Amino acid sequence: MKHYIFLTENKSNRGIYLYLRKNIIVHEPHELNIGEISSIPNDEKLCLVLSDQLVSKFNLQLKAKNQSQLLKAASFAIEEKLPERIDNYHVVIHKSSSDKVWVRAIKRIKLEQILKQLQEHNLTPDSVIVESDLFAKTTPALLFNSTEATLCGADLPQSYQFDASLVPMISQKIYGLLDAKNEIQLIYTETNQLQVEAFENQSPENIRIKKIIKNDEYYKTICRQDESAVNLLQGDFASQAVTGPDESIWKYPAWLALAGILISSGSLIAQNLIQNNRISKQEIKIKEQYAYLFPDASKPSSLIDLQNKIKIKKKQFNSQSNKTSMPIDPLTLFDLFANISKTSSMQILGINIDQNLAEILISANDVDSLNKVKSIIEKQLPDGISMSMDSINAKNDVYHGKIVIR
Repeated sequence: MKHYIFLTENKSNRGIYLYLRKNIIVHEPHELNIGEISSIPNDEKLCLVLSDQLVSKFNLQLKAKNQSQLLKAASFAIEEKLPERIDNYHVVIHKSSSDKVWVRAIKRIKLEQILKQLQEHNLTPDSVIVESDLFAKTTPALLFNSTEATLCGADLPQSYQFDASLVPMISQKIYGLLDAKNEIQLIYTETNQLQVEAFENQSPENIRIKKIIKNDEYYKTICRQDESAVNLLQGDFASQAVTGPDESIWKYPAWLALAGILISSGSLIAQNLIQNNRISKQEIKIKEQYAYLFPDASKPSSLIDLQNKIKIKKKQFNSQSNKTSMPIDPLTLFDLFANISKTSSMQILGINIDQNLAEILISANDVDSLNKVKSIIEKQLPDGISMSMDSINAKNDVYHGKIVIR
């Protein structure tokens, strides 16, 4: 599932395209009130879409013999384009060809404010893009035609009064037909009625969306996927992810800030602290222990990936003759934690593994939740393994417990 948060005042029917893509949720908070957005699970991607008014966008064509020269030339060219000193901006430079770059710049303080507000609601975006990079006025993309149709097994009325609430209903009925061979038209009339028509004598599975027309004009639609849009959190060349005024790389002179993030391979990797914050504490701890036990193994990219890697390693571990002297092997423990770490109202804060015991530090909203977790773990332990809840402490209405496996 992927979520889009639009922090823009430009309300449009753009959702029709996003909903046509599978597993998409669009959030458009009223008057840009982020607090209206419900919590988004940590394992689901979040894309923040900003209004063009917040971001300076321009392209540069620069002649340079190497990337170092290109970077230095870009810093001076960017300074001339921006209304204020470059030090005040978070800048991302995306190289589109050997001598062309796309530049996106946003006031550093403004971006920090937005990200801080999101983080206060436990929302951390994987990407931040500009609305016009996602949408563009271009030639047609989506369109429907005919008198009545049975789409995906459901009858559609001849027309709809279009509004946001109808988007999911429409998309559910016509999604999956995108790869079929026949044409469909979605026609917006002068009264904003959405005429839904299908060709006669054609089966539903043979219908294809072709384009959208609104009031006899081509409608604003996607020009490229969001994956190819410039991400303000990273790029071929990018400043560090915004953390705070005192920690920002932009406290240094502009060209030094840009040059400082150039690495020997010639490409730049954004220090995506924001994305790392999205990984839960227990997941980080599990990954650290996993890396310690298997230094040559590939690093898990997500909790699901971690679980899959644990299962593979566990099979390898169990097939070996030299077992650990622990009462329960670390892989069994990690597998257990990975499976229960998403339990609501509780969080695994840390895992400490010694040769003869394992300690699990957890927090929950109440003692009953702690005991429930203890019970879940206890049921999955092999026979003969003892476990106890050594301590329970309460602070700010949050209960912390330490489970010890011996």
